[in-house]
Amino acid sequence: MISESALAAMSVDLGSQFLKIGLVKPGVPMEIVLNKESHRKTPNIVAIRHGERFFSDSAAQLGIKHPVNAYSYFVDLLGKKFDNPVVDRYRKIFPHITLKPDDVRGTVLFETDNGTYSVETILAMVLWNAKETTETFAGQPVKDVVITIPAFFNQAERKAVTTAVEIAGLNLLQLLSDGLAAGLNYGVFRRKEITEQAQTLLVYDIGATKTRATILEYRLAKEKDSKEQNPVMVPLGIGYDRTLGGLDITLALRDHLLTEFRKQHKTQKDITENPRAMAKLFKEAERVKQVLSANIDHFAQIESLFEDKDFKVKVTRQQLEDLAKELEPRFLQPLIDALKMAELSIDQVNQIVLMGAGTRVPKLQQLIQEFAKGKELSKFLNTDEAIAIGAVYQAAALSKGFKVKKFAVQELQLYPIQVDFISFATESDNEAKPKTEKLIHRTIYSYKSLYPTTKKIISFTSHTDDFKFNVNYGSLSHLSEKQLSEFGSLNISEVNVVGVSEAYKTNIKDENTVFKGVKAHFHTDSYGIVRVERAELIVEEKEQPSNSTFSNIMGKIGSFFSKSKDEEKDQVSDDTTKEESKEELSKEEKPAGEPVETPTPETPETQTNTTTADNTTETTNQANQTDSKPLNETVDATKNETKKEEPKLKVNKIALNLSEDLLDSTLTSIDTKSAASQLKTFEKNEKAKAERDAALNSLESAVYDIASKLEEETFIKYGTEEELTAIRETKDKLSTWLEDDVTPDTPTSDIKDRKKELDATIKKLKSRRRQHEERPKHVEYMIKLLNDSEGTFALFKNLTELFSETELSTLEKVLTETKDWFENKTTAQEKLQLNEDPAFTVGELQDKSKTLEREVKYLFNKFYSAKLKAEQEAKKKAREAEKNKTKEAKVEVPETGKESVDETEKETTEEATEETKEEPTEETKEDKEGEEEKQEENIDESAKSDDKKDDEEAKKEHDHDRSDL
Repeated sequence: MISESALAAMSVDLGSQFLKIGLVKPGVPMEIVLNKESHRKTPNIVAIRHGERFFSDSAAQLGIKHPVNAYSYFVDLLGKKFDNPVVDRYRKIFPHITLKPDDVRGTVLFETDNGTYSVETILAMVLWNAKETTETFAGQPVKDVVITIPAFFNQAERKAVTTAVEIAGLNLLQLLSDGLAAGLNYGVFRRKEITEQAQTLLVYDIGATKTRATILEYRLAKEKDSKEQNPVMVPLGIGYDRTLGGLDITLALRDHLLTEFRKQHKTQKDITENPRAMAKLFKEAERVKQVLSANIDHFAQIESLFEDKDFKVKVTRQQLEDLAKELEPRFLQPLIDALKMAELSIDQVNQIVLMGAGTRVPKLQQLIQEFAKGKELSKFLNTDEAIAIGAVYQAAALSKGFKVKKFAVQELQLYPIQVDFISFATESDNEAKPKTEKLIHRTIYSYKSLYPTTKKIISFTSHTDDFKFNVNYGSLSHLSEKQLSEFGSLNISEVNVVGVSEAYKTNIKDENTVFKGVKAHFHTDSYGIVRVERAELIVEEKEQPSNSTFSNIMGKIGSFFSKSKDEEKDQVSDDTTKEESKEELSKEEKPAGEPVETPTPETPETQTNTTTADNTTETTNQANQTDSKPLNETVDATKNETKKEEPKLKVNKIALNLSEDLLDSTLTSIDTKSAASQLKTFEKNEKAKAERDAALNSLESAVYDIASKLEEETFIKYGTEEELTAIRETKDKLSTWLEDDVTPDTPTSDIKDRKKELDATIKKLKSRRRQHEERPKHVEYMIKLLNDSEGTFALFKNLTELFSETELSTLEKVLTETKDWFENKTTAQEKLQLNEDPAFTVGELQDKSKTLEREVKYLFNKFYSAKLKAEQEAKKKAREAEKNKTKEAKVEVPETGKESVDETEKETTEEATEETKEEPTEETKEDKEGEEEKQEENIDESAKSDDKKDDEEAKKEHDHDRSDL
């Protein structure tokens, strides 16, 4: 059974400045989630102050007052070492944020007044808040998520995101490149336009801190096991600049405003040393930049910017363009790189679509238009929401709770992945000589290859003892010097293969068992992360058949002319070494150890440090082949004879243990659990605080409300002097307690107890007022009910043939008791003051009314049923009498001519009449009888219609009678 959380899925467009969240659930199309402030995009910021977290707009507002406690644009720091140029740039832009290196991993830590937190933990907090926002909007649990990231994220960055998702308690379905998500949005809503003819789309996205260009190809393709054609989207080229975006323009404008402020005012201290003033300048620069996208000039204005000095200056669009002019070549470079990678010219691109808030800048649009040689820049995608909508479609496709039309999406491998290991070789003529070591590089995922794809296998044929290999990046010559400096470590992991020596000794028993090497299995999951799945030792075992005497003799003769087994073994080992050497010299050739593809489907898996495979055995009928060549015909004859009796091969796969040491600064499983525990603590404390705040607000409101009501005559008239005095004393005591004694550490239970104390003192007054206000309408209803009930009883008491004596006496008793009770209580109530407890409550009056209504309704229903039945029987008898009367009235028509006919005419037509006069035939009689039966049926139908009308009229009369009652 599918869980409730599986019936909804979400997507997160993980931008540096803003988050956009998509949602799909049954009955609701793909839509953007609104946050608590009803905004469609949420600031990607978290603030931590005095152990309390703030998110979204609240965190952004707090970031102006206390910028040292607000953390934004931290996505750029994922997977980065502290000495990375990207980290240096972040520290320069936000000098008020305290960063420190992780002593173990060497990565970045945010230092707060509540401790230090890794970048993964900060991101996990934001994702947790996104999950809470989505569940509030959806009204149900949501756990499955697709997150969009830049295509240039490497293994360390991708692992950091997956770790953050795990800490946040979400189920990650896929890490989808943001360019592909936008392209998927385009393709899904233009599915009918996609044909077998390939079409290309260039998505150019200028975000807050990153600029990306993605070239996509769309076409229809048939599936392997089906004739059905479905759209396929494949990326052809990607270009990027990970440190260029709208933030750079904002910073340039901020610095301009800073210069203008210094021109206008002389200050005692340097404004740049004041984080709050710099935060105000940054916020105003961002606002002015957005306004200038649609206006040619605007005023930047900040009250009390620094040292109580106001600031106001006019900024024009031309000034903004001049400030960003030096950035223009950098904005074009991703386009150039993407076209180069795709091996296309701009003329071969069918459409260009702009994404990201940065593309709204008019000057940048003009720049791109010129680069595209006048080609139209399409704006049919929502620049803010297209990525989130495309990703949520993919989430629906991957989630168990939805079925959507197939749209295949493939990712591009920007960074080749290779396996580095030591290979051992010995001289074929002397095994006593020491083995020579050679470093081998095997590429398992090449540059520009696509994933998800089939799994890869590498065979290690020279290792009979435990060994290790490294998973590293391959050649990155396609990256610029700047991109390489920002890339980070080139090493991914070191894998130790354990149990080889023991498995070798156990399974290599004699000359009938042959060691075929160690196979390691790799795959790239839906997160774009390369996983080492398992390793196994391969042994081929010969199963010798029973040969004839002649075959044995010929076999010995053949062996005389062939090499010895030891020499053959040495030859195989030597050949393998040679092939490995060829691999190093020429990558175009395919050596024996080159990765082999197996048709195993791709499945997302969670990272594990140790992997153990199961033992499997595989038997084949493959003949045992050797490299020895026949020297004469006798040998050939021997081989032909022995081929019929060649042994079968049994392939044994012995599972080996793997231990992987991650070298790209990934958070360990222990640290991940610790971070998840930190989030749980935050969540628990925040819920307790929310409960306390609600209780405190309720108490404060109640005290304020009582103080106000004690001044109103409409309230104090319901209380005695003693009660009013007690209320004033309680109110004064609680007011003093709230002002003097309540602290952030005051328990919630104490606040709730004080609220109960206050409620108890005013409970009687509130009840008396409510009774006094609601009593008149219920009294009026009771009077009408008693009058109607007496009239009904007067009518029913004479119908003794319809009602039993018990039924009538019961109604009479209830009516009398209710009337007496009501008269006594209303008389007593008239004598009471407003500050005295009432003689009867509204609830008691309602109970009495319901009892009387029940008895009257019972008799009335019985009366109505009898009346309806009698009316139906009377009408039925009337219809039967009418039917009989109609039958008796039927008479025969005379056949004589009309007396009024003229005699002359009569004589003239007499002959013709006599000639045509004939006896009625049998057919004529049958026709007449049929007409008579039809007439009777019409009469019956009319009677039925009359019955129906009578029933409806009787029901209307009954309803009218009940309304009168």
